[in-house]
Amino acid sequence: GRENIVSAVVHMDEKTPHLHLTFVPLTKDNRLCAKEIIGNWANLTKWQDDFHAYMVEKYPDLEHKLEVDKLHTALAMLTPEEQALIQALFFEEKTERQYAEELGVYRNAIHVRKTRILKKLKKLLE
Repeated sequence: GRENIVSAVVHMDEKTPHLHLTFVPLTKDNRLCAKEIIGNWANLTKWQDDFHAYMVEKYPDLEHKLEVDKLHTALAMLTPEEQALIQALFFEEKTERQYAEELGVYRNAIHVRKTRILKKLKKLLE
């Protein structure tokens, strides 16, 4: 319960805000036992998922912000050339042909690069 929480601090030092929770893992019969309270990694992951679901339900705009932050993080992991292609095709709304002409390459080369980059982004966002 609340009496077992030592601290709960939201960190804004990274692109995605996150919570650091420090608590004393006391059982109902007052024994100190992290294994009994947390269990294994699967249980810890469930705790995190349940907390996320609660926060999104209570603060609906949070889900969108987390997804936007996740996208920004994924885009930052692309090479400068990959970022330029994404910028041109999706933000500046150039066609593959227009961008290919700017670079002096065949349109198919841009299409292949775009497909590869989108697959990479999809994997980064999973």
